[in-house]
Amino acid sequence: MSPISISLYMCTILMCLSPSIEAFNSCKEVYLSKNRKNSGEYILYHGENPFKVYCFFEDDWVYTFISKSSYNTSIDMSKLYNTRNFTKIRIRWNDGTQKDVSVENLTGYQNKSDLYFGYNNHNSYQGPQSTNADHMSPYLFLGFLPTSIASEKNTQGYRAGDRDFTFRNCDANPNSYITFYFNPNRSYPRRVGRSNTFMTGLMDYSSSINNSLSMSSEFYFDFEMHMGGCGGFMTTYDVSNITVALGLPFGPLTNFEAHEKDIGETGNTGMIIGLVIGLVLLICVGVVAVILLKRYIGMSEKRDMFKNVITSDNYTIPTKNVQGHEYRTLEIRNNTKPYMNVPSISGSRAVSNTEYDYAAANEYVDLDNQIGLTNRESNYNQYEVVEQTQNM
Repeated sequence: MSPISISLYMCTILMCLSPSIEAFNSCKEVYLSKNRKNSGEYILYHGENPFKVYCFFEDDWVYTFISKSSYNTSIDMSKLYNTRNFTKIRIRWNDGTQKDVSVENLTGYQNKSDLYFGYNNHNSYQGPQSTNADHMSPYLFLGFLPTSIASEKNTQGYRAGDRDFTFRNCDANPNSYITFYFNPNRSYPRRVGRSNTFMTGLMDYSSSINNSLSMSSEFYFDFEMHMGGCGGFMTTYDVSNITVALGLPFGPLTNFEAHEKDIGETGNTGMIIGLVIGLVLLICVGVVAVILLKRYIGMSEKRDMFKNVITSDNYTIPTKNVQGHEYRTLEIRNNTKPYMNVPSISGSRAVSNTEYDYAAANEYVDLDNQIGLTNRESNYNQYEVVEQTQNM
C-alpha cells in the first residue's frame, strides 16, 4: 500500500466518523430533530432537489404546506404525509386575514374512500378543467371521491370544521376535488365559476390563526373547486380573490417520540460499533505504515553497506595470486565516476589481466550491477590499472 493510498484511506475513515450535515425530507424529520414543535419555514430535500415548505405543528400533528416557488421541483408527495383521513386547508383573504379548517370526506363515505393527494396528477379522480389547467399548471390535487363513487346520483359533498356539507348529484357528473394551482405565469382562469353556500362552507367555518403562525403569501395558491353536477364550480377570482393552502398531515407525534427513543438506542449502539471498527482499521493502517517505513529504511541501510562511493582519485584493491602465494595490489585510478569497494562484495573479482598495462583491461567489475562485464576499449577516460607486487 502506497503512502498516498494510506492517506486517502485514513481520510475516508475520518469523514465517516465526522458528523453529517442535517437535511430533512419531511416535517416529521424536522419534529424529530432539535427543531421539534417550532412551526416555520424549512428547506426539505427529495434526492438532491431542495424546496421550501412551512411546517405547522398543532397538538399531536404536523402539517406540511408546500410553497409556490417549488413548482419546478421534483417532489415525492408520499414522504409528506402518513394519513389520508383528513387534511388542513388554510384560507387567506386580501386584507391579510388567515384562517384554517380541517377537511375530510363526508361521514358516510369515510369507510369507503380516503382523500387523495397528488402533485400534478389525479389518478382515479376527475381532473381539473383543462381550460384552466392549460394556463395555470402545475398544481396540487385534493380528491374527495373517485370517479367510481362520484359518478352515482346520490348525496355527496365534504366535511369541514366537524360539519357535513352535502348536495344531490343530479347528473352523475364525477367531479369531487379542489385543485391548488401554482400558476407561475399568474394567468387568469378561463372558467371562473360561481360560489354558493355549499361551496364556501369550508371558508365560513374556518378558525382564525395566531398572527405568529401566519404564513407568507408564497404558500397560498389560486384554486378551483368542483363538485359533481348541481354541487358547484368556483375559483379564486369568484370568491373575493381569496387564496388557499393545502396542509398534508403527519402524526400522531407521540408515536414518533417512542419510535425515536428506539431509534436513538439502536443508533447509539451502531455509532459505538462504527467507532470501534474505525479505530481498528486506523490501527491496522498505522501498523502497515510502520512496516513499510522499516522496510524502506532497512533497504537503504543495506544498500549503503555494499556501496562505498570513492571520492579520492586513487583506490587500491588487493588480489591473491594462488601460484606464487603472494598478494598483488591493483591500483585503480578513476577518472570519470565513483567506484565501489570491491572487497565488500563476496566473491567479486576486480580485474583479470595478464599484462597490467594502460592499453586495455579485458574485464572489470561494474559494481552498480555487481557483475563482471567485458570492457572492449578501455582508455584513459575510463579506468587506469597498474600492478603493484608485495611479498607477504
